[in-house]
Amino acid sequence: MSRMTASTAARTSKKDRAAEPKKAASCEYGTFEHIMLVLARLDEIYGHGSEPSGAYAAGEPLDGLILTLLSQNTNDRNRDTAYEALRGKYPKWGAVASAPREDIAAAIKSAGLGDIKAGRMKQ
Repeated sequence: MSRMTASTAARTSKKDRAAEPKKAASCEYGTFEHIMLVLARLDEIYGHGSEPSGAYAAGEPLDGLILTLLSQNTNDRNRDTAYEALRGKYPKWGAVASAPREDIAAAIKSAGLGDIKAGRMKQ
């Protein structure tokens, strides 16, 4: 007979949670409400149990997602410059969600591909 390890239990738990039916979204794709729904689901699945380390350890999953998006086809210095400019102009993610794509692109231009990356943020 095999014993269930803690890692097996954790995988089972995540698998069970992922298999649970999700509530039907009652908001339009890409709206502020939709973004908040996605954030709530990320929090349900991943929680805040293991905080990231490093310069951007804010604890919000969206921080890591945006940093990853900004890092595409650029170096860390340009990514960090773009992230700081974006957060300087829009301290709250809700403000980014409601900002025009062109304004976001201007804020993150130091990371390169600003128009494309801003469009991805708005999706």
